[in-house]
Amino acid sequence: MKSIFYLTCRQAKNSLLELFRHPGKLIAYLFVIAMIVFSVFTRQSSAVVTGIPDTRLIGGIYFFVLLGLLVMILMSGVKSGSTFFSMPDVNLLFVSPLRPNLILAYGLVKQMTSMILVVVFLMLYSPMLMEMFDLTPGQVLMMLVGLAFLLILAQILSMLLYNLSNGSAARRRIVSFAVYGAAAVPALFVAAGALRSENVYQGALQSASSPLLDAFPVAGWLRGAIFGAISGNGGQASLYTALILALTIVSVILLVKGNPDYYEDVLQSTEVTYVAMQEKKANEDGTDLTRMRNRHVVKKGGFHGGWGASTFFYKQLCEMRRKNRFGFLSTSTILIVLIAVGMVVFLERTSRGDSAPMNAEAMYLSVLTMEIYLLFFFQATADWVAELKKPYIYLVPSSSLSRLIWASVTTLAKPLVDGAIAFTVLWLYLRVSPVIWICSILMYASFGCLFTATSILFFRLFGQPAPKGLLAFLQLLILLVLAIPGGALALIAMIALQLPWYLAGIAFSAGCILVTLGIYAACHNILEAPEMR
Repeated sequence: MKSIFYLTCRQAKNSLLELFRHPGKLIAYLFVIAMIVFSVFTRQSSAVVTGIPDTRLIGGIYFFVLLGLLVMILMSGVKSGSTFFSMPDVNLLFVSPLRPNLILAYGLVKQMTSMILVVVFLMLYSPMLMEMFDLTPGQVLMMLVGLAFLLILAQILSMLLYNLSNGSAARRRIVSFAVYGAAAVPALFVAAGALRSENVYQGALQSASSPLLDAFPVAGWLRGAIFGAISGNGGQASLYTALILALTIVSVILLVKGNPDYYEDVLQSTEVTYVAMQEKKANEDGTDLTRMRNRHVVKKGGFHGGWGASTFFYKQLCEMRRKNRFGFLSTSTILIVLIAVGMVVFLERTSRGDSAPMNAEAMYLSVLTMEIYLLFFFQATADWVAELKKPYIYLVPSSSLSRLIWASVTTLAKPLVDGAIAFTVLWLYLRVSPVIWICSILMYASFGCLFTATSILFFRLFGQPAPKGLLAFLQLLILLVLAIPGGALALIAMIALQLPWYLAGIAFSAGCILVTLGIYAACHNILEAPEMR
């Protein structure tokens, strides 16, 4: 036990020392933490809490968020616990004379730390919850504490399920079917309530806020405890809190008293994960990993063009063709189309019974806004980021600006292709004006350019193009600052020129393009002297 405690403390100390060796990252982390504290404990002056809020909508959303996280973590535990350990853990702990329960508890603690970071990031949405649902900072904090407790309890339950199903493929299938089947019950209950009601939205809202869902284990109990306290129902809060604590105590006792035998499966899964990570580091485009999954015959090879810096563009096209026959049309394209269609269908159904239902243009704008917001996450991994981690881009005898531009052409073109497909499908479904269709594609593509420019600027400032953890929030703040010129142009177009939103969006797009060009010009030398980074 002392050795595990020493190892944990040493790892934490090394992480802090590593952070202090990079003052830029330390300042960025402190800034992000300050913004989180400010966003949690500061409300807009115009926001006034009117009393007990209507928690039906936020209660339903909260339940299904808890349920989704619970299912994902439980299924991760069923799949041999590969997320708990790394190869250093295997080399140091698996050969030590420690009880398997202690090693398993160590893996739980490591996993919990990463889960807590997720909760810290979600605290950034506290002001939005306060404004939209008339909640107080204390009520939002209770919701986040409940979410954190679910992540911890779900890890304990996942290890219990792993101990139960370990060593038998049949037991794993039974446990998987049981987990998915139990999770489908609340979803079917809400769907049935929505279909039985004349107003789909009100029916779904009434079913999602039903007390019957509070009786659902873990996710329902947590919602019942949290929202019982929010609504002032002390009996409900006490009952479900007692159930949660009892389940936690019983789970910990079973975990400690049990006799887990997981070494063989965890060792194998950890080795597979480690090899995959090493291949990914050596080959950032994932060609080796993709070749094992996609066994289709490559009938066409070679760059077929390019000279100097332009070779990177043709190289990325070749790699794209090897990973996917359809080039720019990837899984993300299908997902973007499905999100657009699903959202517009949902908006149609929910506004059908209202006195003033949404028109096609308003629904089109809502879907466009959501797709632009999701584009920030789709742009997390890009081709030009992979090129920066290879030596070739630093060796080509061309200017740094030309190398940077050619390496990011596919990244800039991907949103244009995805937007053209998604918004064409949406245009055919809603039958809006062709001008709106064209403007939406241009807006989506220009935002993609702005996101790429933000990543380049972040790399120029902090030396890493793909931030993780809290630094991702800092990149989002930089993005908002860079969007100010385009927002000013759009505001002028709407107020001074009285233009509709889609033509004002073209002004916003022009501002995004100008900012993108300015960042490329300002960061033209980021590929020079890489040994100084």
